[in-house]
Amino acid sequence: MTSYKKFLSASTALATGFLVSSTGLLLQAEASKAHVNHTHKPVQDQLHLSHLDSAAPLIRLSLPKSGSSKRFSGKLQFVNNTKYQIKLSLVRTIRLSNSRLPQRLSLAPGATKTIPLSGSIQAREGFASVGVVYSSSMGGQSIGVVNIEIKNGRFRPIKTGAFGLGSKGSAAIAVPSSARIGPGIRGYKRFLKGTRSFGKASKAMKGKRQTPQTKRTNQDNQFKLDSLKPKNQFRLINWLPNVWDPSKLISYAFDKYFSILTPNAVAANGVYKGRFVFRTTESSDIYLPAVGVGVKAVKGNQSCHHTPALARTTADGNGDFQLNINTGGSYKICYYTKNPFIKIGRKVNSDLYVWGDSARNSIPNSRVVRQPVRHDGVFDIWYEAMAFQTSMTNAGIDPVRTGNNRIRVKFPSAGGDCPPLPGPWSCAYSNGRVMMMADHALRHGVMSHELAHQVDNKYHQPRPAGSGGSHSFDGCYSPAARAGMVVTEGWANFEMARSLGTRSSSRFRNSYRPDIANQLIDSINMDLNGSNCAGVAGSGVNGSESNISTILWDFYDKSNDNNDTLHYVDPNYLTNMYLSLNPDTAKILNTRILNDCKSNANKNVTNNGQVCKGIFAQNGGSD
Repeated sequence: MTSYKKFLSASTALATGFLVSSTGLLLQAEASKAHVNHTHKPVQDQLHLSHLDSAAPLIRLSLPKSGSSKRFSGKLQFVNNTKYQIKLSLVRTIRLSNSRLPQRLSLAPGATKTIPLSGSIQAREGFASVGVVYSSSMGGQSIGVVNIEIKNGRFRPIKTGAFGLGSKGSAAIAVPSSARIGPGIRGYKRFLKGTRSFGKASKAMKGKRQTPQTKRTNQDNQFKLDSLKPKNQFRLINWLPNVWDPSKLISYAFDKYFSILTPNAVAANGVYKGRFVFRTTESSDIYLPAVGVGVKAVKGNQSCHHTPALARTTADGNGDFQLNINTGGSYKICYYTKNPFIKIGRKVNSDLYVWGDSARNSIPNSRVVRQPVRHDGVFDIWYEAMAFQTSMTNAGIDPVRTGNNRIRVKFPSAGGDCPPLPGPWSCAYSNGRVMMMADHALRHGVMSHELAHQVDNKYHQPRPAGSGGSHSFDGCYSPAARAGMVVTEGWANFEMARSLGTRSSSRFRNSYRPDIANQLIDSINMDLNGSNCAGVAGSGVNGSESNISTILWDFYDKSNDNNDTLHYVDPNYLTNMYLSLNPDTAKILNTRILNDCKSNANKNVTNNGQVCKGIFAQNGGSD
């Protein structure tokens, strides 16, 4: 975007009631206040909020029960269960080679098309996935993917999430070999159940204060001794004839004999340093740190499930962690998909994904790096969730939901989880529940989109009229009947792009995912204009979620396109403004932006708001 010279210094601007935002747009002081958590308002727990592009065609990839990875035969089925004529364009394949796939495909409303598929699978031994990714002319992506296991040059399809600690080789821990580990998430922050305050937040954002408590001797990250009483000292031989029991003597003697052969544990008051990384389901050549994953130490003979911890913590932005371990016996390290922000399980409220390391008797001298043998895409959505959380906290927003509204993700989702769609899909409910389709682990952006709804749910109650239901990015709907859907879905799309992209473009940034960097986020180019629904029957101006998404993006990004020649200086302003305003319609949101444009601090730059009106118009919206 074109840079404009600020005509008020920071001190002058503040003195006259304005805050300097960073582009040519200055912000009114009132507008910069952070949002308020409307915890006093009732929440409609079962209100279904979102399907991300539920109008996108389905792709079903079918493989034989087993076969050679060098040559296989299967089929692809494209199902357009929408009311739109849709064109699909091939974006990428996942571990498929020598396969002749259509680069473009056109599907009539309700049409189904099946094509044969043959080729080879380029995957190393172990667990991976194969699939195809197509972009839709209605916005978003259509994905067909199958998780597989490769063994001795042969593959077999496996069911997503069908593994556990009791399954040999599936929930185990491996040591990365020749690991090329990507950079961690810079600025990652950890929150304590929504009660922690942040430097960038105003007082209105702090929520309930947590009263500091005096640190107790036995903290959660310290081992609690079973007993401080001295152990009974057994005699080798009891000479009293009335209590003589040769069998007990022999049994005890054997116990003492084997204890001599078993070295005592030296894990007393030691610091275990570790790092947990994972290999993405798309790439065999890069590892990413398991940011924010839960870590605990338990006794070596105990289960990782529902067992009191010797110590516990969460990994930092690089996947690093350390535990203070104090035990007289063996111990093992467990990893699980739960932290104060989110938890992911096979069910909404239970069945966490857990991985367990082998038992140890001593503390390693150096940091131990581990990876899960199998995760089926769990860590792909987990990593995206951590990137989204970081984006929110860097904006001064506390995204953590608490109590009965805490964020719980079911992965993979099943048929009926996202009504009215009969099959599996991804969606969010107002009470913190999120359903994630197995294929959407590789549709990067879905997790961020659904988590944006959860942040919206936390600060925006009651929900706007017309929220939820099936929708598509470029679809045109009634600006009145679907007003809530248009504004909430549009904002969720914007936050998806903001959290994973840069102010230069709506493409994945290298620091997020080097392996997919510079690809369009969810195949949506936010620099293109929103849909023009003015002449569409039953719709009109502000009738598409794309109107909101592209308008917000044009006021956020630093690229010029047509009327878009300015942007807010503060990259976090739009996020805070939206959550403070709680707009129920696109018109309310656009009017609020126009007020900034016409303020005394900005009216010269915006020609008294005419430039901003032009941005609205080119994206199919209006104040």
